[in-house]
Amino acid sequence: MATLGYHIVGRVPSANPIVFCNGIMNKPDEANASAESISNIFGGKRVIVKHNPTDFPSYLDFRVREDEEARLSRELAILINQLVEDKDHLVLFAHSHGVVISDRALQQLSRPVRRKIRVYTFGGASVIPKRLAGVAKNFVFKDDLIARVGNINSQRPSVLYSMNLVNGELGKMSLDDAINKWAYRSLCNKIPIGSPKYNTIVREGNPEAIVAHPKYWEELSRYKGYFDKYDVTFLDGEEFQTPAYKPLKKHSSNIFEFYQTVGINIFRGIAAFGANAFKNHEFSSYLPQIIEIARAHPE
Repeated sequence: MATLGYHIVGRVPSANPIVFCNGIMNKPDEANASAESISNIFGGKRVIVKHNPTDFPSYLDFRVREDEEARLSRELAILINQLVEDKDHLVLFAHSHGVVISDRALQQLSRPVRRKIRVYTFGGASVIPKRLAGVAKNFVFKDDLIARVGNINSQRPSVLYSMNLVNGELGKMSLDDAINKWAYRSLCNKIPIGSPKYNTIVREGNPEAIVAHPKYWEELSRYKGYFDKYDVTFLDGEEFQTPAYKPLKKHSSNIFEFYQTVGINIFRGIAAFGANAFKNHEFSSYLPQIIEIARAHPE
């Protein structure tokens, strides 16, 4: 296993292996620090770190990213297969782009091996379906913009986005009603403007015309299928904090000063938006969920 590129943190032997795969832009010591957080939560148990060395330029280059993901996922699959061979189960934690690596690794394992895996993902650039593991739970903050953008490049680009739309309605209506609502909205987006069906379905919202349209049932099946096939928990994260904008002088005769103030305010807004996105994505923000997992499954 020495050639598979892994590191171990923690000193307490674990009856069942615990593995962690990090996201992009993490140096080995940063990945190890995240794994140490997991180890501490599990009472100092050993955590095996499969370091994902992908940096931002590599991620943006499709060919480089594809080669890296193929290699890393293969190495992770081999590692998991070896570790779980004589064990009851294996716990796999993955964050951000590490979820993509883990997703692809799980697809390379046999069904009996997958049944032994308990995978927990956090802010994933992919969503892992239930069928790929004995337990597959995905956690993501509602305002985790980085996870949303990452999912666009995943094998299942519409899952997280669609489930988040439905989830946003749950405080106001039931799951079934929310699914029906978004199935109808998706249908509306597919009907050509000005067509007879556009008038009856979109403008009038005629119930008989809606249920008679085959695309409605396709969309309904798609949304329901997501909630049947994926276990995703949407978390309330840090709220956006409006920055202290510099006041604009309404009647300033200094045009340079005016545009300078506008530029400063735009920069402050972007900086605050970025800080909020990173706060709702960083691994440490998900530690409360890992604590709950450890309480439920200490081994």
